[in-house]
Amino acid sequence: MSLSQNQRLAASEIPNIFKRGGKGTLGGIVIHAAPNRGPCFRLAVIVSSKVEKRSVKRNLLRRRTKEIVRSFSPRMRAGYDVVLVLRATPISFTALKGHIEHLLRKLHIIE
Repeated sequence: MSLSQNQRLAASEIPNIFKRGGKGTLGGIVIHAAPNRGPCFRLAVIVSSKVEKRSVKRNLLRRRTKEIVRSFSPRMRAGYDVVLVLRATPISFTALKGHIEHLLRKLHIIE
C-alpha cells in the first residue's frame, strides 16, 4: 500500500523544507524535516541517478523507503514535512530501516 495523496509532498515544496527545516545524516541517508500546519505528516523521497543508474533500481529504493516510513506512520507526530534523500546505495532493507528510524528519532518525529 502506498502513501495517500495528502501524505505526499509536491516537488515545488521541497526547496522550502531544505531552507527552513532541521537535518539529520547517517551513512548515505539525509533527512530534512520541517513543521507544517497540516493534520498529518507529508513525505518526499529523493534518489539521485548517481546512487543508481537504472531507473528501475531507483524506483525500487524509493518504494522500499516509502514503505519503511509508512510502517512508522502510527508512531509519527502529525504536522511534519519530511524529505528523505538517499545519497549512497543502502546495505540492506533492515539496515535502511534502522538508519531511518534512528534519524526520525533524532529529529523527534517519532516517539
